[in-house]
Amino acid sequence: MLTCAINAACAALVDASIPLKYLS
Repeated sequence: MLTCAINAACAALVDASIPLKYLS
């Protein structure tokens, strides 16, 4: 359960970092 939450958080961070790379 905890690892699933960590994986979801990591996926959210990656999804958020992709548009930031295009904007910068």
